[in-house]
Amino acid sequence: MSALTAGRIDVDNAGPLVNTLGRPAATGKTFYANAMVCLFGGYLRPVTGAFGERVVGICDLVNANSFATTGSDGDFKIKVKTGIFPFAIGSAGDALAQADVGSRVYAIDDQTVGKTDGGVRRPVAGQLVFVESSRAYVAIGFETPDAQASQINGFGQAPDTISAAGALSLLDTTLWSLSGTQALTLADGTVLGQRKRVVLVASTATPVGSIVVTTPRGFATITAISGVGSFFEFVWTATGWILGPSRGGTIA
Repeated sequence: MSALTAGRIDVDNAGPLVNTLGRPAATGKTFYANAMVCLFGGYLRPVTGAFGERVVGICDLVNANSFATTGSDGDFKIKVKTGIFPFAIGSAGDALAQADVGSRVYAIDDQTVGKTDGGVRRPVAGQLVFVESSRAYVAIGFETPDAQASQINGFGQAPDTISAAGALSLLDTTLWSLSGTQALTLADGTVLGQRKRVVLVASTATPVGSIVVTTPRGFATITAISGVGSFFEFVWTATGWILGPSRGGTIA
């Protein structure tokens, strides 16, 4: 599916319903009835699936189909409902089935959820309760934003892998299989306090690895990486990546 362009009317709640107090909304946003909403920078906005969003529920516009905010952030407040609500299901690797019930699902846009974070750290939408036809019923808004934030700043994700020269993902941990000469690159982080760990798990063929960081702070290069068990932990700050606990290679 794609993001909403009109309000949703087929939203039958399948669990406890809570109307929260109005949350201050970001300016310049159009909210459609029953759209999935999140906090970003402290203000409410429709979910876009971006890293750093914290899903809090669906919006309650009472009898309106849509509402556009103007002025400054916080000038308007919008009510948010929590409960068990249906959402469209993503395609391909994001398809959901009965076997996924009980697992966390991720927000793709303001009406769609999927099985994965898409490799771009989409926000957690909630827990999958059941799947019915082409809709996924998700318990949404019961996980606090602070709990979701712990996923952003900690090591809570399954690691990904890399075995060729190229760009590192911004997932929590990458397991690196190094063969020959390889250079990895690390782009800028997106949230203050974000962490990235790279662990060398295999090393063959006269290995020589390096990690080129777009915006390093307190160091310039990491080279001569070769030994299995070498690891490098990075923390994103306002001025770039700093190095945390690390072992192996030559850091200059």
